[in-house]
Amino acid sequence: MVNKLEEGGWSNLVVGTIQENYNTELEKAIFSKTNIVIIYGGQLWDEWKGKVTSQFRDVDRVAAATGWWNAWHTVYFDNGNKAAFHELPWWAIIEKAKVYLGQGRVIYIPGLQEEIEELEKNNIDTQGKIVIAWNAHVVLPLHKRLDGRIEEIKGKSAVWTTKKWIWPSYGAKALRIWITFNQLLQWDRNTIDSIINTNAELRQYGGWKIYDEISEAKKAIEKLIEEWKVSIDTTNMILNHAARDNKKIVIEHSQSTLLALDGWMYPYCTSSDTSVNWVFSWVNIANYGKNIAVMKCIKSKVWWWYFPTRIDGEIADTYRDMSGEYGATTKRPRDIWYFDTVEARNVLAKNHTDWIVFTKADLLKELNGGKMQIAESYKFNWDIYVDTLPHLPEIYKNIIVQYTDQFILKWDIAKLKDRKKLPTSYKKYFDAKIELLNFQWKVWIGTGVWRNDFFIYK
Repeated sequence: MVNKLEEGGWSNLVVGTIQENYNTELEKAIFSKTNIVIIYGGQLWDEWKGKVTSQFRDVDRVAAATGWWNAWHTVYFDNGNKAAFHELPWWAIIEKAKVYLGQGRVIYIPGLQEEIEELEKNNIDTQGKIVIAWNAHVVLPLHKRLDGRIEEIKGKSAVWTTKKWIWPSYGAKALRIWITFNQLLQWDRNTIDSIINTNAELRQYGGWKIYDEISEAKKAIEKLIEEWKVSIDTTNMILNHAARDNKKIVIEHSQSTLLALDGWMYPYCTSSDTSVNWVFSWVNIANYGKNIAVMKCIKSKVWWWYFPTRIDGEIADTYRDMSGEYGATTKRPRDIWYFDTVEARNVLAKNHTDWIVFTKADLLKELNGGKMQIAESYKFNWDIYVDTLPHLPEIYKNIIVQYTDQFILKWDIAKLKDRKKLPTSYKKYFDAKIELLNFQWKVWIGTGVWRNDFFIYK
């Protein structure tokens, strides 16, 4: 059996070459009657959004709405090199598209510099290509130290962060003790002094050292502008104007719906809202366009959570190794769950959704010998949860899950691109899933690692 990880496979975005191996049918279908596409993760992260976003080639603007320097996409270049992208969406390799980092982002400038240099090293011209919102926030080394310290203090309640300083960054933003790109460029000394003094007092950390870090950040921004012609958009309306000019725009959330700050789980795993609605305020576009939810047929996530459809033991271990379910940033093993329609119905209720893309359908046969079931509802004491999620972790720990009957999915559908050739048992499985979700719109199914391993199901 071929190890998919050694192929460069399942845990990464395998794009082949820049010009080949993508499905033009998907791009044409989704961009019909709209010029704006929003892509979001419909589960707990690791849904393979990169495989879907890599379908879009003929676009003018691409935007990252939320999040920052964390796991995102791994890209393979024409020359065979690969690079992990954390700050930049992978569309940075597309010659035509401008890349926009919105005001919902918190940006670690050295990380951004490394990715630009990686692009340049692989003959991707970044001159004048990247635009950063003027009120996006700057991340300092201070927050790395704070991230680790908070985890130490929490002890057994620690949430296993990736140590990429995300929550201290958003926390400082909410406390109004943060510094934006524009503040650094304009060097508003009174505001910066006030911020530094507050930071020093809160963290018991020498103010002079914060000044050093801020000064380094200012120099780094100036280098971005001078060397790579990065724009700091002081009007914050560049995407809004582009949308009105009918430019093709793709926007992606870098974190998934169930991780949201205002989601359903505590302790939540990200510090920003990851619903489609927040895209509009964070990139200044009040237009739904078409929205795509990406969901794995078998859900996975680094870091244990209370959702009750979790699969343990040898079945999960075998599937995890076969499909490369290990964290792209942490390398930790991902936990594995059966598809849960209680969760998915709540995700769809919170997000306007035109398309669902179910990824990794070709690996359904690798779990439990192809004996597959779907979670229909939860039961806890006398309560039945169908259209909502419990709000307390203790409830999740004691839930009884109601599953469908088993579907026998033993046939190999890897690289299948024609619905007519899909075995009947797989059709029954997907029909049941779609009916349970009460989803009336369009569905695509992914059947392999390559970008063109898709077909329209509905």
